[in-house]
Amino acid sequence: MPLCECGCSEETKGSTSRFLRGHCRRGSSQSEETKRKISMVLTGVSVPSRGLAGSKNPNAGNTPELFDRDWLLKENKTKTASRIARELNISRATVDSALKRNGLGMSRSDSQKASYFERFPFGRFGESSPNWKGGRFIKKHRKKGKPDVSYWAVRKPDHPNARRGYVLEHRLIMEEKIGRYLTLDEVVHHINGNKLDNRIENLELHSRPSHIIEHHEARKLIGRLESKLATYQKKYGDL
Repeated sequence: MPLCECGCSEETKGSTSRFLRGHCRRGSSQSEETKRKISMVLTGVSVPSRGLAGSKNPNAGNTPELFDRDWLLKENKTKTASRIARELNISRATVDSALKRNGLGMSRSDSQKASYFERFPFGRFGESSPNWKGGRFIKKHRKKGKPDVSYWAVRKPDHPNARRGYVLEHRLIMEEKIGRYLTLDEVVHHINGNKLDNRIENLELHSRPSHIIEHHEARKLIGRLESKLATYQKKYGDL
């Protein structure tokens, strides 16, 4: 029967481990607290937890409020994390841990909070958002096996065909020209092929079938031109 390699001369009782449980660190420098916990584990006694989120503060486990998300949300609106910690007689880190665990983020100062909720009682969305760029951005259309196609999108949440509050700009320009909303079967074609060029002289209104034919004819023309170019280069060399 193999013996434990810590030097205690006890048998490992058929285990494949080199040490008995809790013996692998024998002889190394350990604190009295660590030795006490190892002894408790070996004797089958449960080791008490540190409290909330591993906090060393003895009061952390006596604050059930930190597990109440509604209470935290209410307090976090008007108080800083430091102030909450002082009132509960716990550390600031413990409060921050509880806020983070409940998805409430870090606390700001009282004056910042009061000013923020006075200016934006319902949050910062749309034009009040710090990331607002005028409600116009380049939207990429991705299709498997094909290159990305980019279009300008404009924020129009009240438009009947808006998707997530945005409408493609070239469709809006064509609607303004013809004086009505486009149907889902109508397609706006970019004449020069540049999807970001939304000048009205570069736009044509098509049905879906006619738009497909337009692109098919364009591809056929490009194919003929490429064939002629290849023949010319073969005959006369590169341009």
